[in-house]
Amino acid sequence: MSTMYSIHKTIHPPTGVEASLYCNFIGQGDQQLVVAGSNMLKIYRLVPDPDAVLSSDEEERPKTRLECLLSFSLYGRVAALASASLPGAKRDSLLVAFDEAKLALCEYDPLRHDIATISMHMFEEDEMKSGCTDLTGVQMRVDPESRCAAMLIYGRRIVILPFRREVTVDEETGSRRSPVLPSYVINLKELDERLCNVADVQFLHGYYEPTLAILYEPIKTFAGRLAVRRDTYQLVAISLNVEQRVHPVIWTVANLPFDCLRIAPVPRPIGGALVMATNSLLYLNQSVPTYGVSLNTMTETSSRFPLKTLDSVKMTLDCAHSVFVTPDQLVVSLRTGELYVVTLVADSMRSVRDFNFERAASSVLTTCMTVCDDHYLFLGSRLGNSLLLRIQEKKALDRDGEPLSKRRRTDGPLTNIENLDLEELEVYGSEDMAQTQLKQYTFEVCDSILNLSPCGQLSMGQPAFLSEEFTLDDPDIELITTSGHGKNGALSVLQRSVRPQVVTTFTLPGCLDMWTVLGPDSGGGGGSGEQHAFLLLSRPEATMVLQTGEAINELDKSGFQTAARTVAAGNLGERRYIVQVTTAAVLLLDGSTLVHQVDVGLEAPLAAASIADPYVVVCSESGEVALVSLDDSRLVLTVPDIDTKDVVLASAFVDRSGLFSTAVPSYIRDIDEQLAGVADKQPTDEQRKQELDDEDEMLYGESAASIGDVALLSLPDFRPALVLRGLAHGWTVIGHDEPQPQLEGEAARPPPIRELRLSCLGYRKSRPVLTALVGEQLLIYEVFPCYALPESQLKVKLRRVQHDIIIRTRKSKTRPMADAEPGAPGLLREFTNVAGFDGLFLCGPNPHWILMTTRGELRFHPMTIDGRLKSFASFNNVNCPQGFLYFNKEGEMRICVLPPHLLYDAPWPIRKVPLRCTPHIICYHLETKTHLVCTSNAQPSMKVYKFTGDDKELSVEDRGERFPYPYQKVYTIQLYSPVSWEPVPKALMEFEEWEVVTVMNNVSINYEGHRSGQRMYIAVATNHSYGEDVVCRGKLMLLDVIEVVPEPGQPLTKNKLKVLLTKEQSAPVSAISSVAGYLLGAVGQKVFVWTVKNNDLVGVAFIDSQVYIHQLRSMKNFIMAADVCNSVSLLRFQQDFRTISLLARDFKPRDIYAVEYLIDNTQVGFLATDAEANLIVFLYQPESRESGGGQRLMRRADFQLCSRVSTMTRVRCRLKDTSGERKHPPIVAKRHMTVYASLDGGLGFLLPLPEKTYRRLLMLQNLLTSQLPHRLGLNPRSFRTYRSQRRELAPPARGVLDGDLVFSYLSMPTPERHDAARRVGSRPDEIADDLTEVSRYTAHF
Repeated sequence: MSTMYSIHKTIHPPTGVEASLYCNFIGQGDQQLVVAGSNMLKIYRLVPDPDAVLSSDEEERPKTRLECLLSFSLYGRVAALASASLPGAKRDSLLVAFDEAKLALCEYDPLRHDIATISMHMFEEDEMKSGCTDLTGVQMRVDPESRCAAMLIYGRRIVILPFRREVTVDEETGSRRSPVLPSYVINLKELDERLCNVADVQFLHGYYEPTLAILYEPIKTFAGRLAVRRDTYQLVAISLNVEQRVHPVIWTVANLPFDCLRIAPVPRPIGGALVMATNSLLYLNQSVPTYGVSLNTMTETSSRFPLKTLDSVKMTLDCAHSVFVTPDQLVVSLRTGELYVVTLVADSMRSVRDFNFERAASSVLTTCMTVCDDHYLFLGSRLGNSLLLRIQEKKALDRDGEPLSKRRRTDGPLTNIENLDLEELEVYGSEDMAQTQLKQYTFEVCDSILNLSPCGQLSMGQPAFLSEEFTLDDPDIELITTSGHGKNGALSVLQRSVRPQVVTTFTLPGCLDMWTVLGPDSGGGGGSGEQHAFLLLSRPEATMVLQTGEAINELDKSGFQTAARTVAAGNLGERRYIVQVTTAAVLLLDGSTLVHQVDVGLEAPLAAASIADPYVVVCSESGEVALVSLDDSRLVLTVPDIDTKDVVLASAFVDRSGLFSTAVPSYIRDIDEQLAGVADKQPTDEQRKQELDDEDEMLYGESAASIGDVALLSLPDFRPALVLRGLAHGWTVIGHDEPQPQLEGEAARPPPIRELRLSCLGYRKSRPVLTALVGEQLLIYEVFPCYALPESQLKVKLRRVQHDIIIRTRKSKTRPMADAEPGAPGLLREFTNVAGFDGLFLCGPNPHWILMTTRGELRFHPMTIDGRLKSFASFNNVNCPQGFLYFNKEGEMRICVLPPHLLYDAPWPIRKVPLRCTPHIICYHLETKTHLVCTSNAQPSMKVYKFTGDDKELSVEDRGERFPYPYQKVYTIQLYSPVSWEPVPKALMEFEEWEVVTVMNNVSINYEGHRSGQRMYIAVATNHSYGEDVVCRGKLMLLDVIEVVPEPGQPLTKNKLKVLLTKEQSAPVSAISSVAGYLLGAVGQKVFVWTVKNNDLVGVAFIDSQVYIHQLRSMKNFIMAADVCNSVSLLRFQQDFRTISLLARDFKPRDIYAVEYLIDNTQVGFLATDAEANLIVFLYQPESRESGGGQRLMRRADFQLCSRVSTMTRVRCRLKDTSGERKHPPIVAKRHMTVYASLDGGLGFLLPLPEKTYRRLLMLQNLLTSQLPHRLGLNPRSFRTYRSQRRELAPPARGVLDGDLVFSYLSMPTPERHDAARRVGSRPDEIADDLTEVSRYTAHF
């Protein structure tokens, strides 16, 4: 075979936040927060915290939380975000810029609950690039009055995108003209020959025409050349006349400090611009004297610019971010995470005369900052959790009349909202300046967005807690990755599948279904909610009733009907009564006492029932429907006078969201063109209650005009309210009058709707979610308000939610799949208060939790550890608080709880272990099941080593209090136990101040005295880095984790670190591995092979290598070496001859980040990721003519990941299906999936595929590329194409399928799936089976 075929799929979305803004994007009476990171775009809104206690102080703003309204995965990496108010628009438009000079203008589409692209602009021509190879670093700005937008491309051109000032109509067509005028490009060289090396561009406030300030450096310099050239930056302001396309220079400032970073435009009435430099802060404005302050003593030697010295200020602004909270105050976040409030003190002429710096808080290391509603500050971060802070102005005096400035050291720390990595915020006061009343602020954490990035290293380990009841054929593993930086450093423990903690197990064969109900005396249960009193177990011809309390006992005598099969059970009358529905009657009970019984009397036995207090809707096997309602303490039976011949199921629900109404809420902006007089405010609880539809709603399956439609009727009068046409086909958006394509033939017959559930989830139950089992698909729709519909209609539509849950099982060729048995329990189960969560549980071969919390995002967590599940129920008991029950395929009923230490409101269940320092390496020790973590803590240091001819000398440089001393890292290795994720006492290894740990790895080597010949050890390499003048030398250590007698009361002390040997090296050690029982290491520019004898390393072989090898991966006697500049080399170690030789290498220069093997039975590929986020598969093919006799590694596949990857690992594919009933073919056991973690917080895998499967899915991918709509005009094919700054003669090799695109086939409507399969010459079942196999093979963690 000439190549290896594989598929790539993202299994965890990127979590870092790199850009944010606050605008009226959706336009429902308030503004939203838009955040972007990598290729993800999310829209949040600020909602009051439901758990916060209302303050009696009217001036105090309430605590808020972030609720996600929309989330999009784009085929492009977002480089910049901006918003603009276009003429005639009811909401703001969004400008999204991408690398390679692409710009898309989009707006919210209220009819589809999606984003619609208005215009697209791309400037990728070679004449635009003018030889520029770095395509990143796009900057985009929008004029404060939304007159135009500007985008800096390739560092030397500015694209101007003008907007119309008013709405105009085309005279010929009568339609509105586009609000965007044709764009044009300004060549900066035409303004000034010296205008290059642009650092920042910004629009200035308060000018009649759009005015753009450009900060640039005509001739570059650096710190070592300041004696010759300094003060090299200049600022020029140009006025843009977008109609005439002229841009004169109106003012300029030269000789700015060489370390200028960015411009911060000052809002009106002051105007002008702040120029932030690393060591100074400058204020510039036209016809106003410049003013600057020195932030430390570095400016004394680095700049001649006139700067005022502030004795009380010492800081640096490199990596700092800022945002104005008032027209004269801005919040600055430093690289250390400290927040400063900087006040611009201006005189009566609006000329800035002073800056006041006040240290306000200590927070996360920020990437972007946005002010929300003037009282909240969003700190986006890719190095820690993004935070939402509440800004409150301090009062002048406290309650005792004591000035706050005297109490600033006694203010207590604020409480965190989560045990993640939120810093305690300490607030300080500030002295009043002369004749100027300075505002003081406090910052309080309201909410946070979880972040994993940057994932420096990925490791696999075994979970500490696994119940004994589970017997597994596949290894039970979890992923651990290093996250964060500095004080935001943490370990992220990820478990894709939920592993319940089993309280007890009962064997109850023959049970079909079960329900838990509340009794009359269900108390609070110690704060965990009402407790369940009875458990009903349904059998084919009988029902078992168990009383649940301190013990679980069977009730011999009760009012429950035990001689018939139970169809449903629940609570009525605000949980006062219990209702039991059997195949012939409906019973009402008070506790275990029968109160009333109604015989339904339909033609056929009851097959299903749905309970929505105070109604019970029952459906017979023949499709008849009846309504049982509670009237005082009696049941009333009603048979509706409607045509029910085509009804297959009915489901009742109570609308708690207020969306199912024909009225338009008063807090929504006017639907007409007029926008005046509408206040931006959140609805009060009273308004919501008035606007709620008091009637309960009922979902009615397939009773509309055509098969496959769903009707919504109101109870109790069965009045039609809404018809959802085409739900069974799975169209993306469905509604009452949503037009659907005309279908013919097989595609016109929709698959049967087997189950329906409509649940109100999320924040204050305001997000209704419709879940339907249609054929072999799980359809999930989210209800969204659509106020542009006619007056008499419900103002709602439904949009389909994409997910990766596959419920189909592979059909046997010998026997077709049997239909569901009559009386078989449904797969969709609603639950309440399981570990505090409400949602749905999906039973069957691929069990899943479906959750939505106040965060507003649907979470899908598999629970496949016990195979196929038959039924499920929530269970709150004294011995099992907030737990649940389920029956597995063996007929065992397990009583379980969710592990409490995990956070479930995340894409994967996660536990984040804060370290408060930077984690570098994590290594799992298999024998003791512990983790070794290498971290570093940076502190300012006055020490420096100087070279004095023969030797180095330590010098202490005291440069004064205001000098910004460099940070010196001190490395440590700590042993962690996965039981509690606490550091093991007395298992800490500290290194010297200048000693850097470069690598820590598991090695399997021969060691004297060990019987089996090989044993696992931990190899650690360190380097002494004293500076560029002193030769760097390394050290190699061999560690072992041993078991000792634990100290009393400290069970974790049973493990201890032991140093077996230490060996100094003449050059830095940059990589370590093991091969055939020998130790392997990269020392300087050589690769050595050692053997361990008599507690010493004895050299066996060596070979010269490239520039700097930072990773070594061995397999059998083959070694893959990753060089930081010169790509990948393949080495071979011959044990018999004790030689190491070069087999082949890649001759192209590539900056390799990580390497790993790609294994498919007898085939081996060499996987590498580089600095440009490419993933490359090399093959060793000596028979190929292009390989030069085997000297060259052949690039046979490549793929663009969008995120840089520095860590990968391998794991064998699963042996069994997730249902536990079917084993995979034996060849799958010899296939490995390669898992990676990116620096943006995402996870993905690469899986080898058979050529036949690859060819079929490749045709499908090519079809979907042209058939699916491209959001923001981004093309998936070009997005995944190999990129390089260096010109390459060879075309992209491709060979890797885009799994994210191919898996979207499962989310297409059924007719489109049939059409796509027909056009690629396949069948829908065949394609679905291929995708199901990929999902099942990789269902690890």
